[in-house]
Amino acid sequence: MFDGLPLVALAGDKGEDIAHLLRAVYEPRYHDRSSDRTPLDTVIALLLLSTKYDFKDIQGDVIFQISRHYPLEFSKYISINDEDFPLFGVKRWECHTALLAAAFKANADVLLPPLYFVVSGFQMEVILDAANALPPECMRRLLLGREKLRRSCYTLVAYLPTHLAKGVRMKVCSEKKPCLDITIYTRAAMFVNVLRPASRKCYFSGDES
Repeated sequence: MFDGLPLVALAGDKGEDIAHLLRAVYEPRYHDRSSDRTPLDTVIALLLLSTKYDFKDIQGDVIFQISRHYPLEFSKYISINDEDFPLFGVKRWECHTALLAAAFKANADVLLPPLYFVVSGFQMEVILDAANALPPECMRRLLLGREKLRRSCYTLVAYLPTHLAKGVRMKVCSEKKPCLDITIYTRAAMFVNVLRPASRKCYFSGDES
């Protein structure tokens, strides 16, 4: 008891992380869900502890804050895909693995697809180096999804010129200079570049067998 009030033991949590949570609870301006400058450690602490102790409002705010940079819609993701952009006190690409681990532990399902996608773009050696940071089941899903994505992307790129050429023959574009006629020669390379993810070491770079 302290001043007639019962004490609550918060076992297994860092004092600093608890401080972030309590400040978010009692100081309305402490956590701004629209801010990109919240330190990464604070974002992760708030996501994990708000989930653990069922602070749904804080949990929702943190998920919103993260999802602004990891949207489910691919077109929106591409529009913000600047990996050197400062985010949560570090470069954006430095957030991916840590946020994936936190989202998995917090069962934040809405965050998992884009985070799995972007982390799957790392070279295998980079993923394996982060093995200790990811829960085993999270790592398993990541590797399985990475392999499926890789096969699908290579298949799509390989057959893309054929599909575009067919579109030109069928005159699906009515422009005087058919857009598909140009796309045949440029789209495949653009597609590969678009999917280049968080690290300069990515499996589309051709340096992984």
